[in-house]
Amino acid sequence: MKVYICQICGKGFTGRKKKYCSQDCSDEARRIRNRERMRKVNPPKPGVVKECEWCGKEFTVPTRNAHIARFCSEECNSRSKGHIPLEEWKAVVTQRKQDRQEKLDKENKEAYLARLTTKKCEWCGKTFTTDIPTKLTCSDECKRKRNHRKNWERKSNRLNDENVIDRDISIVMLYKRDKGVCYICGGKCDFKDHQIIHGHFISGPNYPSIDHIIPLARGGMHAWDNVKLAHHYCNAMKSDILPNELGLDVDIDDAYALAKEVSPRRKQVKQLTKEGKMIGVYESTAEAERRTGVKCKGIQKCARGEVRTYKGFVWKYA
Repeated sequence: MKVYICQICGKGFTGRKKKYCSQDCSDEARRIRNRERMRKVNPPKPGVVKECEWCGKEFTVPTRNAHIARFCSEECNSRSKGHIPLEEWKAVVTQRKQDRQEKLDKENKEAYLARLTTKKCEWCGKTFTTDIPTKLTCSDECKRKRNHRKNWERKSNRLNDENVIDRDISIVMLYKRDKGVCYICGGKCDFKDHQIIHGHFISGPNYPSIDHIIPLARGGMHAWDNVKLAHHYCNAMKSDILPNELGLDVDIDDAYALAKEVSPRRKQVKQLTKEGKMIGVYESTAEAERRTGVKCKGIQKCARGEVRTYKGFVWKYA
C-alpha cells in the first residue's frame, strides 16, 4: 500500500490519495492560503525609518509607534537621561533589594529573640521556648489533647469554678506522678491500649484515666491531692463510690471529710426475668455490672424505659 506524506505535519499516512493526513491539517492549510491571499491583496505598510536621538543610528519602527519612538534601544534611552546602562542599573537594583532584605531579616531576628520566653506546657509539663504570648502548649499534639479535654469538661459540665482548684491537672503529668500504676487494682496503665475506628478514639480497659478519690458528685474537688491514676475500666467500675467502701486504703485529706456525708447519686436496680420473676436487687447499676457482667449503660436505658429488655432481662429502678 502506498504511503503519502502530509504537506502540513510531514507524517506518513495510507489510504486514498490526498494531501493531508487529517481534517486539522486540512484546516490549517486553508488558513495559510487565506492569510497569504489577504497579504497579497492588502500588503503590510512599511515601517518608518527614524534616527536615534542619542547615538544617531537609523532604526525602523512600526507606523503606529513612529510618533513616540526616539531611541533605538533601552540603553540609549537610559544614557540620554544621564542614567547608567540598563544592565548596570539592573545589578544595582538587585543589590539594593538584597541589602534591604538583609537589614529587614536582621531587625526581625533581633525582635524575635527579644520576644522569646520560656514557658511550661500545660499538658505534658515540658519547658519550651516561644515568641507567642498566648501559647500554652509545647506542640500541636499537646494543644489538641488539651483542647479536647477542655471541650469535654465544658460539655459535661463536670468541672466549674466551684470545684476546680488545680487547672494544670493532665493525664500525662498524673501518669508521671503515680508512675503509671492504677491505685485501684495495682496494675500498670498502658497508653497504647486504644483503637481508632472510623476516626473515633476508643479507649481500652487498661488505658489510663483521672479518678477523683472523693467523687465530684459527693463534694470532691478537682485538685492534685484528690486525683489518682486508674485504669479506664477500674475508674468506670468505681463510679461515685468512696475508696473505703471498696476496701481501698487511701489517705484522704481532712478538707474532703464532709464528702462522706453526701450520699452518692445512685439508685437501687432490680433484675427480673421476662416473665417478671425477681432475680436480684443491686445498690446501683455499677454494682449490677460488676456482679452480672452486663453493661451499666444498657441497664440504665432499660430502667428508664427506653428499651423493654437488655441482655434477656428486665431492669427496673427500685
